[in-house]
Amino acid sequence: MSESDVVLEVKGLQVAFKVSKKDTLTAIQDVTFTVHRGETLGIVGESGCGKSVTANSIMRLLPKQTSMITGGSILFDGNDLTQASEKEMRDIRGQKISMIFQDPMTSLNPVYRVGDQLVEMYQAHGKIDKKDAWAKGTEMLREVGIPSPETRMYEYPHEMSGGMRQRVMIAMALSARPELLIADEPTTALDVTIQAQVLDLMKELRSSLNTAVMLITHDMGVVAENSDYVLVMYAGEAVEYADVKTIFTAPRHPYTQGLLASLPRVDRNTERLNTIEGTVPSLADMPKGCRFCTRCPYATDKCRQEHPELVDVDGHPVRCFYPQKGER
Repeated sequence: MSESDVVLEVKGLQVAFKVSKKDTLTAIQDVTFTVHRGETLGIVGESGCGKSVTANSIMRLLPKQTSMITGGSILFDGNDLTQASEKEMRDIRGQKISMIFQDPMTSLNPVYRVGDQLVEMYQAHGKIDKKDAWAKGTEMLREVGIPSPETRMYEYPHEMSGGMRQRVMIAMALSARPELLIADEPTTALDVTIQAQVLDLMKELRSSLNTAVMLITHDMGVVAENSDYVLVMYAGEAVEYADVKTIFTAPRHPYTQGLLASLPRVDRNTERLNTIEGTVPSLADMPKGCRFCTRCPYATDKCRQEHPELVDVDGHPVRCFYPQKGER
């Protein structure tokens, strides 16, 4: 890919949260990745690893009273979003960068009809009257596979199923044909049939619009089927970053290996699934050295005392003093 194909480039992102007037806790530390046009970047990791905070930082949606971007840059089409004004961000959100949030029931306004919310999206980003915006919204619902869109436009969110609401969210996110779509666990709480339909829809729209996609998920199967590159996060840091084939066939970080070892495999159906002992450390009690050292089976005194940097291992970045042999 050429540099002109780069839509988003995040370099050394650091985000902190205020815990008092004087004290802060760093939630995101040294996160770096790139997203190209027409590509999907999968971001994986346990709950509490910083995936959603990273996404909200890109959209500049974190509350200003309690959080701040303290380091790094977020380059979108070459412009640093960390330096953009609120007015500039309003022009970018929804029009150039759209986001599908985790829970469509809380993301959609329950007291407005679906059609009114779609119309608002069109009118917020262009001079268009309500009649034309309503027609565009109806067509967008049809495009995302909602049956009888003319009727659905008059319905309220609670009158729709979870899958339908998620399709509405996708329709709203894609209404302005954005350059980048951030999907934060778009299939959470959906049954497997609807999950497959939503993911197929996103794949089709990515192909037809050449939209770049950031897919945040816990499901490694979803990552394997839909991503071109994968960023593995742990405790607010990027610990491994590579193309999807490398991540699944030759992972080098112990955490990545642990995530993959916990997946059921048809060729090992009699074996007990592995688990990663322990939990993600809290922001107030991070280990002094490697953040994964308290759960890593290969940790040494060096790991407990010194903090590892991202280093190139077999052509891709890994944050580990002792990267393991890349086999599964």
